[in-house]
Amino acid sequence: MLPLLCLASLAQADDFCVVPNAPIPDNNASGITIPIEVVLGAGEVIDSIEVNLDIAHPWVGDLVISLRSPDGTTVTLLDRPGVPSVGFPGPFGCGGRDLDAVFSDGAGVLGEDVCSFDAQPVIAGAVVPTQPLSAFVGQSAAGMWEL
Repeated sequence: MLPLLCLASLAQADDFCVVPNAPIPDNNASGITIPIEVVLGAGEVIDSIEVNLDIAHPWVGDLVISLRSPDGTTVTLLDRPGVPSVGFPGPFGCGGRDLDAVFSDGAGVLGEDVCSFDAQPVIAGAVVPTQPLSAFVGQSAAGMWEL
């Protein structure tokens, strides 16, 4: 279940949030796409960006999460954490429930390497995305984004 997504960007710190409350299909490689419409004035470009996600899911190691900008640039935020195994039990990655994280290039730990065995959500707090969000810097923020 994807209950919350927020994009924080731009010098004046505009926030854009959606609460799709949409189920994530199991055993479906195409997954789910969540549109996020960003309406801004002309000429406003991204200076920096963070992505906040709050996802309820029984096996976080199954998740691949990407963000696509209106101009087509795609950044992978998380790609099956713990696959291949980096000390997690079993071949299927992080086996815990739920994610409540802020993806930021300036965070201290890579989201791929986080999996708490004692806490829920198993991935929480500020984490570095798999690919840098700085790929969006300089682009217009306005338009239809896809998660």
